[in-house]
Amino acid sequence: MMVWRFSSPEDWVKESMMAVVASMEGPIKWDGDFARKNWSVMPVRLREAFQMHMKDSRLGVVSDLKNLDQEFCRLANLDLGLMMYKLEEVAFSGPSNRV
Repeated sequence: MMVWRFSSPEDWVKESMMAVVASMEGPIKWDGDFARKNWSVMPVRLREAFQMHMKDSRLGVVSDLKNLDQEFCRLANLDLGLMMYKLEEVAFSGPSNRV
């Protein structure tokens, strides 16, 4: 899971981040929430687990998932590296480089 907060993001930043999340291919499906003050990106499976266990702590939910499915966690970590690489390319190129 990654979380950002911008004081006043430009539209191209939000659009580019949404495009990067949508471009992720592979066994892990990703979800981005860019409608709130804090933007977040996480695996759909993790967001669903948070929603199902709203009364539990987020750390407990993450710990349970980690203990139940280490392969999922390994694949999600690999995807995060790729996602960060794609986001870095967009950030350094500015509004002219769309994913």
